[in-house]
Amino acid sequence: MKAKILGKQHAIKILLLFLLAVAPAVLLTVFPGKASCLEEPMEIGTTVFALGIDEAAVEVSIVGSGAFPAAGKLELTYSPEAITVKEILPGDRLKNVPLFASKIMEPGIVRVSWADPLADGEKNAEGSLLRIIFKREKEQLPILNFSQVELIRADGSTVSFRVNGGKLETGGAACCANEIVLQIDREKAWVDGYPVVFSAAPFLSGGCTMVPVRFIGEHFGVEVAWLPEKDQVRIEGGHKTVLLTINSSSALVNGVKVKLDFPAIIKGGIAYVPLRFVSTILNADIIWDGVEQKITITRF
Repeated sequence: MKAKILGKQHAIKILLLFLLAVAPAVLLTVFPGKASCLEEPMEIGTTVFALGIDEAAVEVSIVGSGAFPAAGKLELTYSPEAITVKEILPGDRLKNVPLFASKIMEPGIVRVSWADPLADGEKNAEGSLLRIIFKREKEQLPILNFSQVELIRADGSTVSFRVNGGKLETGGAACCANEIVLQIDREKAWVDGYPVVFSAAPFLSGGCTMVPVRFIGEHFGVEVAWLPEKDQVRIEGGHKTVLLTINSSSALVNGVKVKLDFPAIIKGGIAYVPLRFVSTILNADIIWDGVEQKITITRF
């Protein structure tokens, strides 16, 4: 009799998790800030990696001391438009768990759900949930925000959580970053606290700090385009249109000629501009830490 009861409970658990994965409409949406006072919310976030010139990967991970979610649904928005999803792979914590990804990949949106009928409610569990591979144009890295997060324990209760960086968008395009931290000669940045691995490390040249214009511009929500026929970079956003000509000591800002501290250059196929010019075109505040050679760019 006991074995039959346990078997029935296990079947109910599997059914619950299956419904969670294939019919997410039955779930209640969980919002950050609704964490139970009895446990610390888990933290979910993303890390971006460049994979050669034409691909990038985004690792979606979870950290926390509570029970690892047995099932869940994630929806993320991403930009820019030139980036597309190539494939979605399970992370190390979901290696043997089937993923239910959107069959119709809407541009700018990724939807994934999963259910693990063998989950045991392990405590202090953390690790990678997903790895999303993107096809990209040269230099471009995806900018992501969570638009929906639903996490369920093995017992069917919801998992309280917070998004790393404090953002949960309610739909639409991915929002802009508020802060970017870079370090000289280091291929790692922090965007609103998220670590981002990239191949465009800032560097010093002739006493001038040179930074990657596309990486900074797109994370702050402006459009950056390369015009190969003229060796120019066009930047549009914030009521400004900027034209930078490679190896020129000046730029055009809304048609007005502006002198640069140092010409824009191409290094390793990536366009760099003087740091101070970034402040001018983006109306951003810049803090330079000479000891750690760290740059903090803030824009609100």
